[in-house]
Amino acid sequence: MKAVKLDLLIIGGGIAGLWCLNRAVQQGYSVLLLENKTLGGGQTICSQGIIHGGAKYSLSGNLSSATQSISAMPERWYQALQGDGEIDLRQTQVLSDTHYLWSINKLTSKVTAFFASKAMKNKARKVQPGDYPEAFAHSDFKGNLYALNERVVDVPSLIANLCQPHWNRILKLDLLKEGKFFTSSKGQIDAIELPEQQLRLEPQRVLFSCGEAYNAFKDKLGLDQISMQKRPLHMVMVQHDNGPALFAHAIGASSKPLMTVTSHTNDKGKTVWYVGGLIAEDGVAQDPDTLIADARQKVSEYLPWIKLKQAKWGCYRINRAEPEINGQLRPDASFLKQQGNCLIAWPTKLALAPQLSDLLLEALSQLTHRDDLDLSVSEDINKPAISAPIWESQAEYWS
Repeated sequence: MKAVKLDLLIIGGGIAGLWCLNRAVQQGYSVLLLENKTLGGGQTICSQGIIHGGAKYSLSGNLSSATQSISAMPERWYQALQGDGEIDLRQTQVLSDTHYLWSINKLTSKVTAFFASKAMKNKARKVQPGDYPEAFAHSDFKGNLYALNERVVDVPSLIANLCQPHWNRILKLDLLKEGKFFTSSKGQIDAIELPEQQLRLEPQRVLFSCGEAYNAFKDKLGLDQISMQKRPLHMVMVQHDNGPALFAHAIGASSKPLMTVTSHTNDKGKTVWYVGGLIAEDGVAQDPDTLIADARQKVSEYLPWIKLKQAKWGCYRINRAEPEINGQLRPDASFLKQQGNCLIAWPTKLALAPQLSDLLLEALSQLTHRDDLDLSVSEDINKPAISAPIWESQAEYWS
């Protein structure tokens, strides 16, 4: 077997693994990434692509810890999308430069005052009727509209952009099926042999950025210090011919967005609204027929001036994998923890991937760099494909 000495082996090719791959290579580490299915094919491709700045976590009228944790992310992403940041993302398609908040009723005085406060001065601005985007430029819209400094990106193009400079470091391999682990203690991986490829990987650190697949490695390797929780969603998709592009949160009396919509174009050139928010959270307990009936009613209620023609409705169940927190609470920040030479990580939000990479580089800072990876190891090994959007092939239901 050919021995390949690595500073870092990354398991999982979603937003976390790919962002960390780029940052680690920039710092001179020898890195290899393994993906067993498609790149971005887990939680990443199910994301709406919103680069959150935390405004949606503050609808109670207070700045939460989640807001403070994520507040710096839009600027870091903006710099990257301009080609001036930590990663060059100029090849990533930006679907919208702005995400909006619209009220389905008159905003309460508490929330109105909050949006006018100094804390939100650089996060949201009230949009005047003459500047409304097409989706709200209708006389029947009587609510308030706020513009957020939050871009929406096309996730497949983001994945492709992150992969492009490092294809020779990305391999398609199922370690649980094809790998033989050599461990000296719980969480300490000394080597991984790949018999079919005649390779022996000898990593100084192993980053598990594989979402909910982590549990299979946890059981195999005795990673008993870090546990995972899953928070499910039941997302809705609406394919239609005539509706305007919509990038917005619907807000009401709840401290969460009632509905979050992003707009995409499918492979037939039709518009697809991808719908999350409370609709998707409450939809976990609903079967597809019930969820879609509820979503139809709410879209009609929240956007009565928009009449969708030839609309097809679909839905899809996903799990958000996160570090376990008492009471199944949502983590406020990205997460990375070490056991042995294993680093277990979840960004918890697409927008927090840069923050997670900071944690990784800090964890690697004491390593002595090895010689760079012998790139010839990847020549005869399969490469994973980039995942297609879920509305192209994975929707569980269309009506």
